Amino acid sequence: MCTINMVFNKNKKKVKIMNGYMNAVSWSGWQLNNDGEGFFGFSDKVGIRKKKEKIRYSGNDFWLISSHQRKATTGYSNKNIQPVITQNLIIEHNGVLDGLGNHKTSDTVVFAKALNKLYEKNGHNIVKAIQKITKVISGTYSVVVFEIKTNKIFYFKEYRTDMYSLENENWFFMSTKKANLEYAQFLFGITNEIETVESEKIYNVLEGFEVVGKFVSKVETTYSCPKQDVKSVPISDLIEAEEAEEEETDKKIEEIEEESTVEEIKTTDELIKDAEEDIMATKEENDSVIETEEEYNKVVEVTDKVLQKIDGIEYKNMTCWD
Repeated sequence: MCTINMVFNKNKKKVKIMNGYMNAVSWSGWQLNNDGEGFFGFSDKVGIRKKKEKIRYSGNDFWLISSHQRKATTGYSNKNIQPVITQNLIIEHNGVLDGLGNHKTSDTVVFAKALNKLYEKNGHNIVKAIQKITKVISGTYSVVVFEIKTNKIFYFKEYRTDMYSLENENWFFMSTKKANLEYAQFLFGITNEIETVESEKIYNVLEGFEVVGKFVSKVETTYSCPKQDVKSVPISDLIEAEEAEEEETDKKIEEIEEESTVEEIKTTDELIKDAEEDIMATKEENDSVIETEEEYNKVVEVTDKVLQKIDGIEYKNMTCWD
């Protein structure tokens, strides 16, 4: 599969040693993933470069670089070299998405357009968009997302792909290959340990690699699309079906909550009234004085039964609200 390598200076300094690092680790990835290379860099603004051939990193333009070396499984033309750019997002993807893409268009391009559409439909909320799209896609994926509007970077993956991270007070690194971060430890003199990035979490990369959301990945068999023109699965239909199902579920929940709320108010009032009447009746029967242990136990028994009924209704309604 493809390789992703990211490095950024936390002090936002443009340091030339980053080029030496990226040249070394990208060459490592290029040996098996040589269907094109691209990267996005960031300083005051984002810069993007894509080539069919190997890229040589030079200059002193960025304090962040995220590179991608491609292994094509769908979309075999050069126009599918990553990163993929949409109206709102820049995306790098490692993995194979089931049923997406064909000979002309890669699975990543289809995925990127769908994610961009969900991003717009959900008020430009990238976390919500990711949570919605991971409900309908299957396969393997490890994804870097640059949000153009905010200059924020997000990362998420399902459990079958690998991603590792390394950082200290000055640097942050991320790579699909652990060996690349071992090289970063040597080159940059970092003694901190390499961490394995957890699956099914959405990370805000530039803000402390903070977890800003979670999702559950859909599990199906992953395959590589054959080199022929096959029909791509219409992911827009999957998204619409998922949203229709969510709307129907929301309506049912609202109906249950409305019915439960009315029942709770009515039944609880009645039970409280019954409890008071039962306790008063017990007191009257004993001349309003509980003189023996047997009489005391009778009052407790009646009260407990009433409270159990009330607890049962409250529990039932709590389940409906959930």
